[in-house]
Amino acid sequence: MQGLNWRQSIKLGEAVEVAGKFKASNKPAKLYLYAAGKAQDSVAFKTDSTYTFNLRYKPKQQGRFVYTLTAKSGEQVDTLGQVPVQVEPTQELGVLLLASSPNFEFKFLKNHLAQLQHRVALRTSISKDLSQSEWLNLPQRDLSRLSSKLLQDFDVVITEPEALQNLSSSERAALERAVTEDGLGVLTIAAAPVVSRSTSFFTGFQTKRLSQQDSRSARASWASNSTATATAAPYTLANTTAVKSLIAEDDGNNLAGAKRAGWGSIAMSFVPQTFPWVLEGKEETYASYWAHLLSGLAKEESQEKFWQLVKPQVPQPNQPTILDFTDYTLADGAAAPTAIVISLVDSTSISLPLAQQQYQPEQFSGTFWPRRSGWYQVQTADAAPYFFFVQDSSDWEFESIAARREATQAFAAQQSIRSAEDTAIAYKKEPVSLLWFFALFVLSSGFLWLEEKF
Repeated sequence: MQGLNWRQSIKLGEAVEVAGKFKASNKPAKLYLYAAGKAQDSVAFKTDSTYTFNLRYKPKQQGRFVYTLTAKSGEQVDTLGQVPVQVEPTQELGVLLLASSPNFEFKFLKNHLAQLQHRVALRTSISKDLSQSEWLNLPQRDLSRLSSKLLQDFDVVITEPEALQNLSSSERAALERAVTEDGLGVLTIAAAPVVSRSTSFFTGFQTKRLSQQDSRSARASWASNSTATATAAPYTLANTTAVKSLIAEDDGNNLAGAKRAGWGSIAMSFVPQTFPWVLEGKEETYASYWAHLLSGLAKEESQEKFWQLVKPQVPQPNQPTILDFTDYTLADGAAAPTAIVISLVDSTSISLPLAQQQYQPEQFSGTFWPRRSGWYQVQTADAAPYFFFVQDSSDWEFESIAARREATQAFAAQQSIRSAEDTAIAYKKEPVSLLWFFALFVLSSGFLWLEEKF
């Protein structure tokens, strides 16, 4: 193993992806990712080559888990190391649905999001001056007019071009400010490009027509290994540097994409109907599709106080582990926070001294020396606790090699070699005594005399 990487914290519903580089020996080898008591994914390698790999597994419940990566070559099985992952609960989002008319797409989506405990509000236009409102998992509020105060309660708005055009100019202005200033995400589901100037902020994407038919069958893909056949509009979003692909096709076309707008994002999708997946019994595909879209658009969670594991990537017993704590609420001149590290194996705790960074006063750093492997928790007042895992000393040999290399480079950098030109040499002249020459003459003469005798 020459390198490894994985996200140590994910949301429930996301997949753990273990990526790295593996050098195979003189025998074919195979890597296995073990989770929940069995091999969940594997990859095979040929002999005498270096390969990159990506193994994945989707946890079924939240909590802290330790998976294992093993290598098998012939009859030999080696445990390379452990993969600790913390699965956090899905973020409960506030989603506002703005429909131009009653339709199945928004009805199914409303019910699906509500079942996941998201806060959902739906406003459906019945006629020009009449609309119907629904609320799920949140108190009833007046949705007849969009305002900045109302939009603060939502993380994502999902709408249609006709619904955007039906908004008043003040409502569109409030929605635009919510995107640029508050980080709101807006997704427009369209069946064709929109050329209206009044909605250009939300629908101004470059498009390309792919078919002369009213609809087409497309192979949609998102996340990792998530694919499904969808009925799409005969258009695609043009590939530009400003647009991030959310839903793609095998040929590289984009069915849905997003771009930044201030603090938030705006997106457009050419997949107008996804509820047929539910009717076909593909609830998991439907859930994965919408979870991916929402995670890419939702208002980002801001943290004012948080912990980070700086290094090493794989903490081990009796080796220094550097932890950073950031507090953006810290007042000037305030005392450094106090921290405690608790072992979840035996419940022992130890104080962790923190030193303030000179050029980043909101950041503090501490060095912890773990004594045994297992889960640890570091905590300080008024901040969420942070969990990290200490591996066995025999795990992840590449990490030990990297640590020794780094230590050697640091030691070499501290050594300063001074040139002879910069060194002052002190000396003085003294005559050599003649006795040294006389003694040398006597010894030489004696050697020649002795040589003649023998």
